[in-house]
Amino acid sequence: MPWIACVLLALRLLASTAFPQTPAPEQFLERQGPFTIGGQSFTLFLQGVRLSDSRTLTLLQIRDGAGNVQYEKPFAYVVSGGVFQQRVSASARLVAAGGLAGLLVRYVRLPARPGTDESWQLFRLREMKLALFDLLAAAPPGPFGFGAFAAGRGANGAIPVPSPHDELQLKVWTGNFYALVPAKVDWARGVITKGEQCLEVSGRGGFVEKGCDMRIEAAAKPSEADMLFVRMLQGPVEGAGQVKHLVLKKDAKIEYLRSNGFVNWTKSGDEILIRITNPWLQVLVDNSDDNLGWIHSDDDFSAVGLPSGNATP
Repeated sequence: MPWIACVLLALRLLASTAFPQTPAPEQFLERQGPFTIGGQSFTLFLQGVRLSDSRTLTLLQIRDGAGNVQYEKPFAYVVSGGVFQQRVSASARLVAAGGLAGLLVRYVRLPARPGTDESWQLFRLREMKLALFDLLAAAPPGPFGFGAFAAGRGANGAIPVPSPHDELQLKVWTGNFYALVPAKVDWARGVITKGEQCLEVSGRGGFVEKGCDMRIEAAAKPSEADMLFVRMLQGPVEGAGQVKHLVLKKDAKIEYLRSNGFVNWTKSGDEILIRITNPWLQVLVDNSDDNLGWIHSDDDFSAVGLPSGNATP
């Protein structure tokens, strides 16, 4: 009957007005590379979808020079309220050491819990095909392991130990800046592990783990405030010497020297996760040794131009 058709049409119009439909995601495809490993060429293919100015991966593939898929990894996504619940991005670069080369893939997931927003994969060439490195448990401390042993005094007490393994630097987001974390790679066995293990003598005569010093990369975002304050200590641990409360003027010159923290390595599927807990930062203000010290809190990081934020894809 005509009146039934009119009622159905009105209901459809009402529903479309009350619950507007989210535009369908648009697909994209990008390539990175080619990367040459052992004389062979490999290209990273990144397939995904975008909504407005936001986008996320749906598939990552690594193909050889003939177009054969050497590795692929799918990603699911969920749209809620017109936005992605989580966005995934990936990038790749060649890493080389000891005359050998590998392909390092870095993933960034946002939003995510700290320590899960970044992950890595390292590929090597094995029997003319790409193969993933595996994560090896932490090496035993001391000269019998291939980490670095740390004990006693000094900036962080780290004592390099000669090793047949090659070292790589992984740039890991701490929440306020990037720390350059050393990793040891065994090309022949296809394993990777933490590159440094830092210990100190405990009160009972044994050894306990302590934070390791690391180089950093930081992009300052100076505050517009005319005056700020920071709480500085002599070492990267609470109770290390006398606390100094330093006034920072707007035009203060701040140098970021190094970081210190506990580095935790874990695996999630075939990805490696690295989380830096309890990060500290050594800074020098106005090139004065009197203003040299370690800071720790988010308020102090923000005061020196490093507010908390997300890892850069």
